Order: sequence, then C-alpha cells, then structure tokens
Amino acid sequence: MRQAEHAASREALDLAVLDVNLRGEMVYPLAEHVMERGIPVLFLTGYGLGVLPDKFRRTPILAKPYDLLALEGAIDRLLQSDIRSQKTLISVSKSRRDQH
Repeated sequence: MRQAEHAASREALDLAVLDVNLRGEMVYPLAEHVMERGIPVLFLTGYGLGVLPDKFRRTPILAKPYDLLALEGAIDRLLQSDIRSQKTLISVSKSRRDQH
C-alpha cells in the first residue's frame, strides 16, 4: 500500500483502478487521496455496493469476477466521463473570465 500511496502522490495518473480490499487492508484512504488530486477512481470488488462508505457511493465500481472486456469498458467510460467533465470545467472557467 505504501508504494501505491507514494505513486498516487507523485505520479501523473490518468485514473486509478483500485481493488477495495488489498490483503485485508481497505483502500479508501488511498482512493480519497487520489480523488483529491482530481484523478478518477474505479473500484474493483467482490463484496458489492454495500461495502462502500457513503462518500464513495457515486464512484464507479466493477464487480468481481469480471472479464477483460468489462474492465476495458469501465475504464473507457470513466476516462470519457472525466474528459467531458474537464471540458465543462474549462468552458465554465472561460465564460467566467469573459464576464470580467
């Protein structure tokens, strides 16, 4: 987990795919850190939605077991969603700047 926390703090990441439980350790603190940096997160879990804390209920989740096509699709949707939200943010920022 320490290596992941180090990478999450220093690396340029497009997204993070995180298994909810890594050898008995829950990844929620890592997910929170990554999300604070504006990096989208995809959770992998065999536990179902009920295991996620409330603040992560809107975070995309892929149930295990999954196949490669399902993982690729989830990643594509997450990246496309992030691109759309960035365009919206840029558009809003430009319109606010134009008003001044």
